[in-house]
Amino acid sequence: MSAAPGFPDDAAEIDADDGRVSLVVDAELYPRDAVYAAVMPMLATAFVMLDQSTDGKTRIELRPRAESDPAALRAMLGGLANELLVATTRAEIVKRRGGLLEAVTRRAISGAMGAPSLDDLEGFDLDGDAFEDPLGIADSWDRAHGASEGKGEA
Repeated sequence: MSAAPGFPDDAAEIDADDGRVSLVVDAELYPRDAVYAAVMPMLATAFVMLDQSTDGKTRIELRPRAESDPAALRAMLGGLANELLVATTRAEIVKRRGGLLEAVTRRAISGAMGAPSLDDLEGFDLDGDAFEDPLGIADSWDRAHGASEGKGEA
C-alpha cells in the first residue's frame, strides 16, 4: 500500500499489487447518505466495501472489476473523491433548501399533469368579478397600445 499523491497520507491509499484503493473520510463531514450516493456510480466498475470505525471515520475501499494499472487506480480514487464532494454538496443543499425544492417539484409535477379537464373546471366560479390585473398583463397588445389598423401590411 502506498499513499496516494495529492491526498493526505492517512486518508487515501493505493495498493497497485492487490489492485485496490481506499479512502478514509470523517463521518461528520461526509454523512452516510452522501457516502452511499458517492459509491453508487462506482458499483458498475468496482466492488465497494464500506467500514465504519468507532472514531467517526468511514473507510471506503474500491476494487476494480477488471485488471487496472496504477494510473487507472489513481483515476478511480480521484473519481470517488469528486463523487463524495458532489454528493455532500447535494445533501447540504437539500438540508438547507428542502422545503423550496419540494415546493418547486410539486409545482412541476402538477403542471406536467396537463390542462384541467371540463370536469375539473366545473367547480370554478366563472360568473364572479373579473380578476384584477393592475399591470395590464392579460390585455392584448392592441388593446393596451391601440390597434395598428392597416399599418405594416403589404
